[in-house]
Amino acid sequence: MTTTIIDADVEQAIAEIKEICEREGSKSQYFAFGGEGYKSSVRHFFESSTEIAAGAVQPGSKEDVAEIVKGGGHATNPRFSSTKGIQISMCRFNKILLEEDTDSLLPPGSTDETHSIVHIGAGCLFDEVYREVVPHDLNIVGGSSIGGVGVAGWLLGGGYSLKTNQHGLGIDNILQVEIVLPTGVPKTVNNQSQGDDKLLFEVVKGGGNNFGIVTEFTVRVHVQAKPTCGCLLQYEVEDFEEVKTAVVNFAQQEDPKASIVAAFRYYCNPGGIQAKLTVQCFYDGPLPENDGPFAELLEIDHKTESGGGDTVGWQSGQPTANGPALPVPRALPDLRRSELVEYDNYHFFDYQTSFVNEALDTQDVQVDEIDSSGGVVELWGSSHEDAGAGAQRRSECFHVSATSFLRTRRCSDVLFDRETLSPQSQDYIKRAMAGVGENPRGRWGNVMVDIYTKEIIDEIGRQASKAAREMSGHGGKRVVIDIWPFTKTMFDNATECAWPHVKDQPNGPILAYFLWEGSENDKFWIQQMERAMKAIKKKVDKARAPHAKPLPVYLNTTLDTTRVEDVYGDNFEDLKAARKKFDPRRVMDLTGGFRIPHPDKQ
Repeated sequence: MTTTIIDADVEQAIAEIKEICEREGSKSQYFAFGGEGYKSSVRHFFESSTEIAAGAVQPGSKEDVAEIVKGGGHATNPRFSSTKGIQISMCRFNKILLEEDTDSLLPPGSTDETHSIVHIGAGCLFDEVYREVVPHDLNIVGGSSIGGVGVAGWLLGGGYSLKTNQHGLGIDNILQVEIVLPTGVPKTVNNQSQGDDKLLFEVVKGGGNNFGIVTEFTVRVHVQAKPTCGCLLQYEVEDFEEVKTAVVNFAQQEDPKASIVAAFRYYCNPGGIQAKLTVQCFYDGPLPENDGPFAELLEIDHKTESGGGDTVGWQSGQPTANGPALPVPRALPDLRRSELVEYDNYHFFDYQTSFVNEALDTQDVQVDEIDSSGGVVELWGSSHEDAGAGAQRRSECFHVSATSFLRTRRCSDVLFDRETLSPQSQDYIKRAMAGVGENPRGRWGNVMVDIYTKEIIDEIGRQASKAAREMSGHGGKRVVIDIWPFTKTMFDNATECAWPHVKDQPNGPILAYFLWEGSENDKFWIQQMERAMKAIKKKVDKARAPHAKPLPVYLNTTLDTTRVEDVYGDNFEDLKAARKKFDPRRVMDLTGGFRIPHPDKQ
């Protein structure tokens, strides 16, 4: 049996990381392959997102932060938040502090009466943040309250939310960030910053991990309407046409407190393919009169699903499949009126996030194979050719030093250790990595839209159905495409950010979520998603105004084949200049995600 050896440079990096972690007073810790600390550091939402890292480290201070590639682990594109080198998890940056805004961090000229803010460590999940703010009748514009969505990745990418119609994107609610620049200099920048610091604050918001490593966010807190109300509706195939028309009509309504997430869902079950069309209704306040903007949807024959949060309350107080028992909702003032149910707590309604629930009902999956062959490691998408004819293609890897922020080295395969307990065989790898991929393989993709028509929604349904027909022969588990209508108010609070969005120009993503098993099916399903997204975009382009500018692509849920210039649109050239200013040595080229090119890149 042949044993693969860790490259000498990576061994040196591990040694220096251990030295940092063992310093007196250090709160950082290194984890070798296979242990629970290692697993928690490399674990991702999908099996297909998790790489087999040579080791993992959890920094405990800004001084120990050399590179960040993982927050919540919710990114689905390989090597966007994972690596085959040394995984650095920010989970120890987990402070959450709710306080009064005594320093006036709100934007200049703001008339918002909010006086509370919350400081959030970059390693936190939104689950944790909601638990801190909701008991005070407060809330934030945040990601899903279930499923391990990381604060850092969601905020750095933009942040669409059920509250966006009222309060904008997540990046519009950032008041301050603490960041370690690629030069190793820590900075605190906010709405009151001037000059280069003001520019840094703007480009970080929506700029991904192109400008440094954020260690803490300070975000705006909003008073939470109490109660809120909603329900999750399920429709049979024969009613799909009527529902699609109702969704188009809903998209014309202008109440920013009202939101729906409609989803074409297909499941591959032992009995065959099951089709659903669901509509999640949410109203951020007391029950609207006569069902408000949801009346047409509620008039169509439907079932009211309990979903993850048991919205109608039939099973409230009993343990749910996906979490603890939920409190009994308020009694309806008029049971004849509808299935809309009032909740004292927004958090419990948000349990019903569409694509998260799709993954949570997945059973344990046997890991059949983890391929460690190939000899080539692509580390965070940054690969290079060695000089000379026939030279082996190699990748950049980094290591941490106590005296320098980051140094680059060349390395070959970095998976295994020479002396310590290490993966000596495929069976050992499978045992050590069991349970690390929380769900089967999958991707998210999106198409941006600024208008909803019946033809667009017809195409969404058609593409979901077409992809679903391929599930039984290619390891398919789920095909879901979501529709998130918006109001024209959604960008009223837009701020200067890296990711372009402008007042009175509303737009949002049509979100696709495909789930499958078996690495041999990856290429097939990614192609299916690309085909479906292309067909939907063709309908969207046809419906838009003639000569309309392309919409910037939402980077948090798009495929990694998306061009970075299509993500940042008109801001692209300015962001390239900002990369040169804040990252003169091109340090961030070593990270994953959508990389804004450095002007000096050769």
